[in-house]
Amino acid sequence: MYFIDNKAIWEYEDLLVPFDVFELIIQQQQQ
Repeated sequence: MYFIDNKAIWEYEDLLVPFDVFELIIQQQQQ
């Protein structure tokens, strides 16, 4: 799973994923 700018943020908002969970996903991707 890859993130391109804010596109992933909009996709996750559609799924109503909690922001803290989304933040953890971003941290995992950056490692």
